Amino acid sequence: LYSALDSEGNKAGTSTNSSPCGKTVGLAASEEQMKKSTMLIKEKGYRERLRLLIAGMMRENKNESKLRQKLKEKDVDLYLRRNNIGRITGVTFIDHQSRCVLNGSRLGKEFSANVFNNLFRESPIVEEHTKQVGEKEPFTPSSEPFSPANNQAGHIVSAIGSLFSIFSPEPESYVENQQQLRKKRKKKKRRYGRQT
Repeated sequence: LYSALDSEGNKAGTSTNSSPCGKTVGLAASEEQMKKSTMLIKEKGYRERLRLLIAGMMRENKNESKLRQKLKEKDVDLYLRRNNIGRITGVTFIDHQSRCVLNGSRLGKEFSANVFNNLFRESPIVEEHTKQVGEKEPFTPSSEPFSPANNQAGHIVSAIGSLFSIFSPEPESYVENQQQLRKKRKKKKRRYGRQT
């Protein structure tokens, strides 16, 4: 299926099948093109060129917008997929010079979504969180000695014991259950063929 997109990347209008467009845009042609692209990427070394370029840009630019801008100057687009809470779940690089699209994980572990999540993490939020933790009262041990009467460990043990008593079967009902199971195991003999 092919769909027209608006300027924001959302579907505009109804989708159309690839068959009216011709065989050059069908599934078989697309798969063949992907095989050729894979071979071309390996032969021409596009992957290695892109890896070196992105690694250099990542060292210099720790901000998402700056990294996008610097990559754009080199004709490489950065596409990030995010979940509902804003965490990066996927990274794709589009190289317009070599006309290839590569996922970050295919380039190597150092270009995975998790690495970009850590790279773009905003430091002011981390500093605020550490300040809040530092403002809490320090731990001071109590002067009272530890005893089971002070805490409720005895109640917890009895609660756990009663929980497991549910799973232990009664001896009388166990025998009855075994007899019922034996009756169920007996199968009727099947009679094959025509019955008259």
